[in-house]
Amino acid sequence: MQATVEIERDLSAPPDRVWRALTEADELSAWFWPERFAAVAVSDPVEDGVWRVVSDVVGMGVSGHYEGACAPGWARWTWRWDGEEQESTVSVGLEPTYAGTRLRVVHSGLRHEDLDSHREGWEGCLDRLPEHLAKPLAL
Repeated sequence: MQATVEIERDLSAPPDRVWRALTEADELSAWFWPERFAAVAVSDPVEDGVWRVVSDVVGMGVSGHYEGACAPGWARWTWRWDGEEQESTVSVGLEPTYAGTRLRVVHSGLRHEDLDSHREGWEGCLDRLPEHLAKPLAL
């Protein structure tokens, strides 16, 4: 039996801004992993488009392909760590709220032994997102 991580966050930014942070390569590079990782991202949020986040500094990477996306409402993509066979799926949903956006992340198809590390990873990742969203967009 496989496990799932589900996390919701209320963000004080509109859905289109959160969408950009989640799906644009430069945006992902800036916040997804800690700054010291010097992450580099690739993202093409269309069906069968690829995405990848890699850090040569710490020697890790993750990649997959988009199974579908509808800006700025939802996206679904596969997830595979470099060097591993296990593939899982991430779904994100963005819902407008009075104060900004409710973000829901569902990471499914995980092994039970990986559940805690993925939950911790997503929590840390999403803890960085509000600060990133507060910065002005680069033109």
